[in-house]
Amino acid sequence: MLGALILTICVPTVTQASALTYTTGANSMPQGASSASLAITFNEGKRQGSYHSQYFKLGYSYGLSDSLDLNVALNAYRHDYSGDPVPGEIEGSRDSFKFSGIQASLKKTLQPTTNDQLGLALQGLLKYDSVDNMSGESVKAWELEGKFIVQKSALDGRLQWLNNFQLEAETTRADGEREYAVTTRIRSGVNYALNANWHIGLEGFWDYEVLKPDGEEWEFDHWDLFAGPAIGYTNQQWSARFTLMPQIAVVSYRF
Repeated sequence: MLGALILTICVPTVTQASALTYTTGANSMPQGASSASLAITFNEGKRQGSYHSQYFKLGYSYGLSDSLDLNVALNAYRHDYSGDPVPGEIEGSRDSFKFSGIQASLKKTLQPTTNDQLGLALQGLLKYDSVDNMSGESVKAWELEGKFIVQKSALDGRLQWLNNFQLEAETTRADGEREYAVTTRIRSGVNYALNANWHIGLEGFWDYEVLKPDGEEWEFDHWDLFAGPAIGYTNQQWSARFTLMPQIAVVSYRF
């Protein structure tokens, strides 16, 4: 099960009021505006034993122009597990908290979201991690991500439908061995404004990953589907959002 909590402080107030934590909107910040955020993602439960992990992301966003945002973030992971949660991948036991790396992204709004037109945007991200997000083992991992964002507004802006179409390429080196991964991911979420401050929503994602160990052929790794409810609060200075996402379906060569 996945859960995500995002706290954002904005100077001046530029937060796009929403309950959604995983799905990105198409609109950009005003030029010169900035915000700081802390996102915590909780991951609970695996095939067997006990498994708990948290992903911490401390981010800063800045509006380079009215249609271009820059975001940088520091990443860290905490792992607490025992009983070989995923034999062959997550084995033994671990209780650790480690700084992992840094990421940077640019988002370009091609068409802002209004009641009369779709919001369209492109986002690119580069990320470096020194910790495996699932096992907590030491690695050297680079990830390049491209994202196409589509947003539809209705009911005078109170209802928003956000869609992200992502392609990720990653290379990981651990214990002298290198592995390549390509992931296709689709995120979608609906956000409804109850009033000026409170929002509720529903969001989920589906992804499909293939792997290529160094010197071997590409092979199917897994696909899975997560979805769940979201709630958010926004005022003049800060916002908080929370999403709970149980895993609905999974197919993996390991199962």
